[in-house]
Amino acid sequence: MKIIKVSGSNELHIHNDRFSVYTGGLRLFLFYLACPISLPDAADEDSAPELVSSQDNIFVWRVNSTVWQKKEYRLVVRDGAFLFTVSVEGKGAPVSVEYFRSRSLYNAAGYTLFNLHEYDHDRAVRLMCDEPAVLQPQRAAPPPFVFPFFNDYNDTVTGLGVVARRGEHNFRRFELHAPKNGWRENTCWFTLPLEGYTAIDGRWESPAVFGCFGESDMDVLNQYSLWQYKHRDFTRRTAMDATPDWWRAPIFCGWGSQCDLEDAAGGNARDYADQKTYEGLSDRLDELGLEPGAVIIDDKWQKDYGTLTPDPAKWRSLRQFADDQHGKGRKVLLWFKCWDCAGLPEDECILAEGKPIAADPTNPKYLARLKNAIYRLLSEDADCCACDGFKVDFMDCDPHAPGMRTWQQGVYGVELMKCLFEAIYQFAKEAKPDALLNVTTLHPYFAGNCDQFRIHDYDAFVRSPLSTMRFRAEMAQAVMPGVIVDTDGMRGRTKYETLRILLEQPAVGVPDLYYFPREFTEEDWEALRAAWREA
Repeated sequence: MKIIKVSGSNELHIHNDRFSVYTGGLRLFLFYLACPISLPDAADEDSAPELVSSQDNIFVWRVNSTVWQKKEYRLVVRDGAFLFTVSVEGKGAPVSVEYFRSRSLYNAAGYTLFNLHEYDHDRAVRLMCDEPAVLQPQRAAPPPFVFPFFNDYNDTVTGLGVVARRGEHNFRRFELHAPKNGWRENTCWFTLPLEGYTAIDGRWESPAVFGCFGESDMDVLNQYSLWQYKHRDFTRRTAMDATPDWWRAPIFCGWGSQCDLEDAAGGNARDYADQKTYEGLSDRLDELGLEPGAVIIDDKWQKDYGTLTPDPAKWRSLRQFADDQHGKGRKVLLWFKCWDCAGLPEDECILAEGKPIAADPTNPKYLARLKNAIYRLLSEDADCCACDGFKVDFMDCDPHAPGMRTWQQGVYGVELMKCLFEAIYQFAKEAKPDALLNVTTLHPYFAGNCDQFRIHDYDAFVRSPLSTMRFRAEMAQAVMPGVIVDTDGMRGRTKYETLRILLEQPAVGVPDLYYFPREFTEEDWEALRAAWREA
């Protein structure tokens, strides 16, 4: 056995067929070296591992596989972290990688689940249980694929996640399996579903299990992110002083008012994404003396979601509206629904069972359409709309269906999201260099395409709306230090709670008002005006 110090009192104990993770003298995990990479028609089984190299904190084990011509496990300890990968040689399209599938054990008490779906911090913290824990796109698209594990014996938090190189994120889930076995020792393993979208022909190395140690779950999340900026060369955020001032100014988003009109007048909230309604909302901002830096026109100003063409029945002139807002010192952002293929020809779509299910960001025809549409919406040219950026939404609704086919084969999950994110970002900046991209992503691979992180929807039934807002902003800062945070709008259960949320927003990030609470008094509005002036 070899004992390798990773950081502080955190160690790895290396054996011929396994390694253990120790923190402060406590064995938190015991990982046996059996990691099946099975094909749809062939289960992968290993022979007993043989440790063939152990130099400079790099350990290599070799096994014989029932599926692959060659197979190796590799563990690297460096810079306060460790990486574990599986490499194979052969041909096939794996179903998944199952890390440490055989007899591996845990002593962790629980973990934090960073899925960002109506969670405050308390509900994101889970005890180990029989149900698998899944990190997947869910409001945060994608989420950080790391589990921070805590224990009952010391304050150290151990992070275990998955990291990949550029172009190799052909997955959308990372799963923890930790079933309890009564009074017996409890087993655990991790699964990375590949779902047949990664074709191997020759040598292939898996995404790596990444391990680190921290003082809190947020510290682990920050280390997970900083390591990838350094070792995967992902783009860091630009400096705060290099961004336009209006990116940090208060926002008015019309979605809440559209919902109010649905309640008051009937129809659907989407019916009210029209010029008449938004001119009325602009006049109301004037009456109240509120001076947002930007107005967001929300769902559904488009005639068809896929084509991004303003609906002529709703907008006699989007350019006129944008010019009027610019005259008032306000920018105009447009709500962008990702993936929807309404109005697109079939040959620009992702297909499943021969039917279009989503816009295809790997398809040159769709990309050409997207580029032209974004130019028309943002450019200052006489025949364009002169808007100023996008609120990018529904990224977590990425297509995933059996037999799904993209124009560029083998692009799936996070890589497919990256294709769409990068295209929107690039085309927007080409049309207008200071265009703002307001997005909800919590992964360092996407930081370079995020001008402003939006906390995303959170309903009034969460245990603590303020805690939820703070928690999501804290996650964003851990993943993308220095990122501008849009606090997003929400409605409290009472007038008092709604006002408290709005007045708290400037301490968290960019204030964002979604509607005009009818019960607010002039004193309440003056308090909000003062908070905005100080933001």
